[in-house]
Amino acid sequence: MRLAAALPQARFSFSVLILGQCTTTWLSPAISACAMEAGMHILVSDGPYDNVLQAVTAIDPMAPPDALILLPWHHRLLMDALSDTPDSIQAELDYWREVWGQALAKGVKHLIQVGYDWQTPGPLGFHLSTRTGGDIERIRRTNNRLRESTPVGSYFVSLEDISGMLGRDRFYDMRGLHWARQPFSESGLASLARHIVAGLRSTRQGPAKVLVLDLDNTLWGGVVGEVGALGIEIRETPQGEAYRAFQRHLLALSKRGVLLAVCSKNNDADAREPFLANPDMILRLTDIACFVANWEPKSEGLKQIAKVLDLSLDSFVFFDDNPFEREQIRRALPCVQVIATPEDPAEYVNVLEASLWFEACMLTDEDSRRNEMYQAKEQSRLARSNADGLGNYLDLLEMKAQLHAINDADLLRVVQLLGKTNQFNLTTKRYSIEQVRDLVTNESSVCFSLRLQDRFSDHGLVGILIAKPMPKSVHPTLFIDSFLLSCRVIGRTVEQSMMQTLIQRARHLGYQRIIGQYCPTQKNQLVATIYLELGFKLTANDHLGSKWFELRLEDTPNLKTYVSI
Repeated sequence: MRLAAALPQARFSFSVLILGQCTTTWLSPAISACAMEAGMHILVSDGPYDNVLQAVTAIDPMAPPDALILLPWHHRLLMDALSDTPDSIQAELDYWREVWGQALAKGVKHLIQVGYDWQTPGPLGFHLSTRTGGDIERIRRTNNRLRESTPVGSYFVSLEDISGMLGRDRFYDMRGLHWARQPFSESGLASLARHIVAGLRSTRQGPAKVLVLDLDNTLWGGVVGEVGALGIEIRETPQGEAYRAFQRHLLALSKRGVLLAVCSKNNDADAREPFLANPDMILRLTDIACFVANWEPKSEGLKQIAKVLDLSLDSFVFFDDNPFEREQIRRALPCVQVIATPEDPAEYVNVLEASLWFEACMLTDEDSRRNEMYQAKEQSRLARSNADGLGNYLDLLEMKAQLHAINDADLLRVVQLLGKTNQFNLTTKRYSIEQVRDLVTNESSVCFSLRLQDRFSDHGLVGILIAKPMPKSVHPTLFIDSFLLSCRVIGRTVEQSMMQTLIQRARHLGYQRIIGQYCPTQKNQLVATIYLELGFKLTANDHLGSKWFELRLEDTPNLKTYVSI
């Protein structure tokens, strides 16, 4: 508890229940410790040994855990090692499907499903065990089907891969398995806990958004200001190939949605020249979402990057070969995750991957286009600087929106936005896919998403509004449960278009009032007065600090928007 109190600020606080087909008593404190190291404060408890389904059934739907960790063991799956009976695999899958269904029905928001693993190849030996009927083959076949079957939005922890990275002789403790049904060594528990915490972080808030990179001796060998753009070590030599491999990995991260930024103590022209002139470079300037090169402290550079990208610093990861710069960031910006960069560039990729900061439970089309969107945002920023006033700038953007009911094709992106949007988010409620599906299938609700494009980019799905009937109201009333926008489109009058649509739809359904709630957080002060700006009137403040607003539908607020629907 003293360690928890010493944390500068918990990223979030929620409850976690671990249920397993083996003993989980030792895993709970390991998860708590790893979460604490990652700046997360979670309340972890574990259920009885090998009573997973019974424990899930006993969950109180009025107070379910936020997350459920499910840990299987292979004692039933591998009971008959010399025969291939697919029924045993199907039985295990059916069992876990029942567990998932019960958990979601009880209101559990996040599922972390651990896979199966093998400790020895079994009586068939290493060669034959990978063929049909062998222990290894059966474990892998089961894991593939289990991974494919898990509910959308859940996180699969590949136990087989984690133990393989550490080595099964170090990962497992067979004496502990026989004496206490606890199969993991201390090293194994620590490794598994780190991956489970990465899964919790991923399902709750998604991966880190920005990777900030140094240049000299980080993206290439040598100091560009001394050796020039063509003298840096990036050619196909053993050392140069290590930097090239790192850049290839970074490019792949960029293509899946991680924003790359540069923060370098350099002259700006010198820092940019290798990207423009050196043909051996893998990365180009178009792959960098924000480029800062000057002689200011790097903490100031990161603040500048955060301002340009309009993203919070707690979504940043910092990678720099210089231990002085790393320590400066740790002290000045403790919310930024700092990678302990090794001296050998050949280890850069391994260390970055092992940090687990970019683990994601799902990827959407918007993720793969994120770098393109931020490049377009920079074009938009330049256009704004040249425009004569905000109105002229918004006209110049030629914004067009598509508003439509939330459907199955949108659910992944909707849940992703609900889970990670903080600035323009009136209630910051987090929902699972099943919970969103329940909300939007109510015919009396008004639920829609908004896609936006302008002359520079197609921004994709960036807005969500979920409103549901308010029971026991004297007058037919619609309550806005969730109202949010991606930070990329804040300040463009998109919210006015969404409210116009809500008002029209509410009137059509016979509602007389719309109630809105603002639940204050540390990050959403931006929207504290948005309901007043949209024509609502403040009606109440509750004991939790929330503000309640009302719009009577006989009134017609004058909402000016530059977005055409």
